[in-house]
Amino acid sequence: EASEFETLADWKADIKAKLEEKAVDRAKIDSENAVVEKVVENAEVEIPAAMLDAQVEREYQEFAQRLMYQGMNIDMYMQYTGQTIEQMRETYREQAAKQVSGSLVIDAISKAEGIEVSPEEVEMNLVDMAKKYNMEVDKLKELIAEPEMENIKKDMVFTKTIEMLANNAVVE
Repeated sequence: EASEFETLADWKADIKAKLEEKAVDRAKIDSENAVVEKVVENAEVEIPAAMLDAQVEREYQEFAQRLMYQGMNIDMYMQYTGQTIEQMRETYREQAAKQVSGSLVIDAISKAEGIEVSPEEVEMNLVDMAKKYNMEVDKLKELIAEPEMENIKKDMVFTKTIEMLANNAVVE
């Protein structure tokens, strides 16, 4: 047996369903991003310099990592582009400011709205993660240290807050 599908029509129907699902997911993400962007745009946020600098550094390090995966290092890239490290970091500043202000605003909203995740929601998330990694939930729990578990919970609150904003957004 070469395939899980009995006919070509079954295979085409499966592909169509998966494409439609991806389109719906993409539309949801785009909608949520637009709502967050608008909320952040309308908020007055003072970004602590240390947070901005840390985010710029993360962006820079992620870029350097991507270059390494492509067989290049940051020095070679700067030589090709004629940029200095300071110029490169400056190019990340605007995006970093958006990310930090977005995080601060979403965090403030989640606190103001009292958005939390229940132990049951965390457990369901861990079950989903275990499925993705093809492992037992208990084994996954053993591998996750407490600081990482707190990050997972924060991410879940962040996601829940964005979903709440998107669900309650008024489109003009």
